[in-house]
Amino acid sequence: MEELKDKKGLFVIEMLGNGHLSRAIIKKGSLSLIYRSLSMCQVCFIIDENQKVVSSDDDTTGMWIDDKFYESIKKENGAIYIPYTSESNLSRNVILVHENQSELFENFER
Repeated sequence: MEELKDKKGLFVIEMLGNGHLSRAIIKKGSLSLIYRSLSMCQVCFIIDENQKVVSSDDDTTGMWIDDKFYESIKKENGAIYIPYTSESNLSRNVILVHENQSELFENFER
């Protein structure tokens, strides 16, 4: 499948042959999150499927928490700073974004 060579995401491939239908779901690429708590905030890094920190020159890398987007800072090695709030210590589902790829990260301890 040459057309999927440089693409990431979920792909459904159906094959019909000899009266049989087969379907495959293929996942290419993944995003994950590592983070640690500092005195004033949490610092987060988005990691790709090769265990490399990702970042970009524009605003296409970051994470959504509720309705706010926190952008990665390329000149700080892709760091994303999340300030503490009155709702800290709550577990949240967040959406990680890098270029045209998004992934749900569950149970982010804010």
